[in-house]
Amino acid sequence: MFTGPIVAVGEYVEGLGEGRRYVSIPYYRREIERVIGARPFPGTFNVRVEREERESLRELASSYGYRIEPHGEYGGAWLYPCLVNGRPAWLVFPDLTEHRDQVELISETELRRELNVIHGDMVKIEVWGPSTWKLARRLTCGPSGGR
Repeated sequence: MFTGPIVAVGEYVEGLGEGRRYVSIPYYRREIERVIGARPFPGTFNVRVEREERESLRELASSYGYRIEPHGEYGGAWLYPCLVNGRPAWLVFPDLTEHRDQVELISETELRRELNVIHGDMVKIEVWGPSTWKLARRLTCGPSGGR
């Protein structure tokens, strides 16, 4: 079983607002809230990474992550917990995406402001194995793990 970490370094890139639109759809907002244990900030934090890194992270998420099923005309997604510059966040891998060289992240806070980054700044994404995350969630969120 994977225990981690996988570390990916990439460039923060501004999005076009598509993430905001999807996160604001009531079905997805509820499902994301169920998974992360908090109301998500309405938008995504996009990081350009090497395609190989993206595929490794996506494979991890689809093997061990949390699934949000498709709804109506919209596709589903895989979510997996991570740290971005040491802050908790969630990788999001939508079934339908145009961004093959990027990963999207969500959080309950606006990561761009919290991390004080601008377009082009480099950020570090770290992911760990499922057992490590369960322990970390208990330590930071209490016995319920944030749920």
